[in-house]
Amino acid sequence: MPAPLSSDLRRRVHDAALAATAAEVATRFGVSMRTVYRLRQLVRRGGTTDPRAHGGGRSRHIADEDRPHFEAYLAEDVSTTHAEMATRFASVSGRVVTRQTVQARLAAWGITRKKNSSAPPSETAPT
Repeated sequence: MPAPLSSDLRRRVHDAALAATAAEVATRFGVSMRTVYRLRQLVRRGGTTDPRAHGGGRSRHIADEDRPHFEAYLAEDVSTTHAEMATRFASVSGRVVTRQTVQARLAAWGITRKKNSSAPPSETAPT
């Protein structure tokens, strides 16, 4: 996503749009006509040409407060798969998550695991 136009350019585009058509202003400043329309609308609604704040994005499906659930799952059985943890978490919390979400959150928390202990060396062939 491109960065918003500078405050100075936004103000100049809006001021010019008050005296000229959107097509003339767009050509003069090298912006799209839609930008001119949106700046006009922004001033009508909020009284300023400043860019709006970021919307914030989606919330996490697994919050940091949910970490003890996953640590308990691994404490019970270290070979629990991500899909099994996702299913158990959904039954406890009522929030459906995917195995990929579980995997990403465990990685973000720095929780690593080794599912099985090392197997003994083979006696019949070199390993």
